[in-house]
Formats: sequence, C-alpha cells, structure tokens
Amino acid sequence: MAFVGNSALSAIKDWVASKFAALVHTHTTSQITDFATEMAKKADATHGHEIGDVNGLQTALDGKASKADVLGAMQIKGSVENYAALPESPNKNDAYQVLAASPDHGIAAGEFVMWDGEAWQDMGGTVDLSNYYNKGEIDQKFEESAPNEHTHEIGDVNGLQTALDGKANASDVYTKNETDGKLNTKANSSDVYTKTETYTKTEVDGKIPVEMTAEEALAILNGTTE
Repeated sequence: MAFVGNSALSAIKDWVASKFAALVHTHTTSQITDFATEMAKKADATHGHEIGDVNGLQTALDGKASKADVLGAMQIKGSVENYAALPESPNKNDAYQVLAASPDHGIAAGEFVMWDGEAWQDMGGTVDLSNYYNKGEIDQKFEESAPNEHTHEIGDVNGLQTALDGKANASDVYTKNETDGKLNTKANSSDVYTKTETYTKTEVDGKIPVEMTAEEALAILNGTTE
C-alpha cells in the first residue's frame, strides 16, 4: 500500500484551491456575467409612475367624479320613504335619502341617490353621528373646562384645609439656621453638671455653717475636709 506524503498532499490542496472556489465565497459585480445589463433593466427602489404606466388606471379614473363636483353639485332635497317615492321630474343634481332599502336598485336603507340628468345614482349610505359631538357641544365642553393656567381656593382642594390646620405657622417655629445659632451658644453636656449632680440651695446651706470662710466652705463641698 502506497502512502501520500505531506508534500504531495500540500500540492493537491494547492491544485484544488486553484481550480475550485471555496464552499462559502463572494463575487464582485464585475465577476457576474451581464450583471450591469440586467440591473439597468430594474427600477429604483424609490420610484414613481405616470398614470399611463398603470394598466386601466386612466379608464378607472375617468369613471370617477371629483370631490369638488360631488360636493358642489349635490343638492340635498330631503328624504323619501322608498325608491318609488322619488320625484318623477327632478332637477339635475337633486339628491334624496331613501329610507327603505330597494334591492332591485342596489340601494340600502338610508342611502342617498342623486339625479344625474338621466337616472338616479347611488351616492352611498349615511354615517351615524350620534356618538360624535357637534360644534355647539364642543364649544360647551370648552366653556366648562378650566384653562391650562388657573388657580383654586383652599376649599376647592379636598383635605387641604385639614392638612394646613395640622401645620405650625412659620412665625411659631425656628428655622434650621436659627436653631443652629441657639445651639452653638450652649455648653456641651460633658462640660456641665446635670441636675442630679448638683446641690440645691437648701442642701448647700445645710452643709456650710453660718460662720465659715469661703475656703472652708469649698473644702466641705469638695469633700476634702478632715
């Protein structure tokens, strides 16, 4: 059995690498045949079209009335109970609401129809506006609302007066600076005797005889007398 040496394996690998692409690899656009030609046939990601570029669009638009034509020309005359009750000789652009449905004419209950000079054209149904405010109602809401910048009396704020009653007046309390100033003039507790560590006047009088020098009295208080 013959074996292939390392040098031979290396040569084989070099040959394979020179003849074949790696399993995962990339290409530049110039390495792709006809890439530039095919890309030139594509539209930009962001682009527009003329009406004529869209099949059937112009025909569809020609069959539509402009908003100005509809709103400006439509003359609402009122309502009728059903399609048969529509007037026989209406003027062009006269419009009526048909209260009852007319399936034979493709009209649902409550829809409007308008006379175009030759026939009644279905203008669509009505919109229920009962859940919407009208102008007067909106104005009323604004009148009932407070402006962005406004004030209140103390009584308008729930619990405020009670909370204020529980507070001390500023004139009845010391500020922090005032408190610090008063404390700074006091001696430290370690520098003075407490009440229990001192004698009352009566106790002092009882310890000092009537005729005694100051030095003798001090000695008695200090407990240094013999």
